[in-house]
Amino acid sequence: MGENERIEADEIEAELITRELARRDYALFCEYVYGWPAHAVPLHDRWQAHIYGAWSRNKAAGIMAPRYHGKTQQLARGLPTFELGRSTEPDLAWCPNIRINLFQHVDEKAQETLAQIKDDIEHSAALHRLFPRLEPDFKRGWRDNAIYVKRTENVREPSMSAHGILSSLTSGRSDLTIGDDWCSLKTSLQEPASRKRVVQAYLSDVVNLGLEGHTRMVNIGTAWSEEDLNSLLQNDPELSQDWSWMVDRVQDEPGDPMRELWPGVWGVEQLEARRRKIGEREFERGFNNRPYAAGETTFSWEAIKSCFDDTVALGELGDRTRLKAAGYDLAMSQKDDGSYFVAFMLGMLRDRRLVPLEIVRAQTSAPKQMDTAIRYQERWTPAVHRVENNAYQGALVDFLREKAARGMK
Repeated sequence: MGENERIEADEIEAELITRELARRDYALFCEYVYGWPAHAVPLHDRWQAHIYGAWSRNKAAGIMAPRYHGKTQQLARGLPTFELGRSTEPDLAWCPNIRINLFQHVDEKAQETLAQIKDDIEHSAALHRLFPRLEPDFKRGWRDNAIYVKRTENVREPSMSAHGILSSLTSGRSDLTIGDDWCSLKTSLQEPASRKRVVQAYLSDVVNLGLEGHTRMVNIGTAWSEEDLNSLLQNDPELSQDWSWMVDRVQDEPGDPMRELWPGVWGVEQLEARRRKIGEREFERGFNNRPYAAGETTFSWEAIKSCFDDTVALGELGDRTRLKAAGYDLAMSQKDDGSYFVAFMLGMLRDRRLVPLEIVRAQTSAPKQMDTAIRYQERWTPAVHRVENNAYQGALVDFLREKAARGMK
């Protein structure tokens, strides 16, 4: 064998060894498939060790981590792709024909993550070198919210489904359940009634997807409220028994020196700059995972009052605006503790300052919400109407367009 042939043979052998290791070790998998250097970020290594360690003790793994530290890519994209691949290999699968459920705070975010996984399965040559049997089953389904990969048995549930935590779920089972930021600003702080709905969705839907002792679960997020689901899972005497938690902070205590959890991405200078930008309290929540206490608000009353201009009445500056836009957050509930419908008319003055022109907040019926939008069009003639969208809200928008074709966009 010549020198070049020996070198080529050594390279082939090294590649085969690398592949075999990447099929068995999640950090090496991420490096091989995504190019994320293995063991370069101790924070991510600790996450992985914590998750598989908790599972080995039949515990659900919970992680509270600072914002923008790679949570979704590591654990909502990479982890399920790794486990889907391993499930196709008889010598690696802890659960052949696995069923995975991903929960994020809204359907759209969960489907965005699933779209990345679909693209990896369809197009990643590196992934296919590790798991050549991991292939889409287009005949059974390859949808925005659920996918099937080719299996050895005809299992009813999808290989992976993606949901908002408040989505209505049909019956089914899950072998691996992943929560990624299933609590949010809106559900934890802005709408106190939604906190109860998220907790109830977890107890009624998420927990019941699993079979006792046979389901693995991991949840990763950032602190919001002492009264939301993540806090209950950490502190409630009964609920916390099923969980093993890990909490990461860039400071152990306020005033301590900053700790770089992701060197090269979030250095001390970047962390200090972010603290100056968002303020001390929000930094404590978002980067040190100290949630807001009951009754504590994201925006203090003093901060809100500083925005008031008592010399101008609401709507008075309407004729001085160069552009207007209407925004709507629709809601179906008319119960005392239900969500509120909000309509907001915003104007831009000629000096580009933004001013509110009219605000409506009410627990009211769908027809009255539509009447508000039509009245906004007739009174203010905004350049655009924007609606926070889900299936119900989208249906109302379609109805408005059909019923009130009066230049609304």
